[in-house]
Amino acid sequence: MKKKIDCIDNEILYLLNERILIVKEIGLIKQENKLSLYNKERENNILKNKIINNKYNLSDDFIFNLYKLLFFESYINEKLLINKKYLNKNITIIGGSGSMGKLFLNLFKNNGFKNLYSINSKN
Repeated sequence: MKKKIDCIDNEILYLLNERILIVKEIGLIKQENKLSLYNKERENNILKNKIINNKYNLSDDFIFNLYKLLFFESYINEKLLINKKYLNKNITIIGGSGSMGKLFLNLFKNNGFKNLYSINSKN
C-alpha cells in the first residue's frame, strides 16, 4: 500500500509541474497582451466551482486551501517569468517560524528568491 501511495504522490507532483509549465505559458501570453497576472474573479469562480462540484472524499477547506496554494504558486511563477529583477529583493515573512511561515519561506526559496528573512510575531 505504501508503494501505491508513493506512486500516487509522484503522479500528483508530475501533474502539478505540468500545471506550472502551462501557467508559465499563460503568463507570457498575459505579458504580450498587457493583461494583469491576477484575476480575482476567475480565482473566486474556480474556488466556488471546485467546492460546489466536490465529488471526492475531500473537505471543502482542504480544496480551498489547496487551490489557494496553487494560485499563489502560479502567480509567483508568472511573476518570476515576467520580471526576474525581484529575485534579489529582500523578502520578510512575519511569523515565519510557524507552519504557514515555513511554507511561504520554502515557496519563495524554491522559486529562486535569495534574500529571505523571517520575523517571529508575538501576541
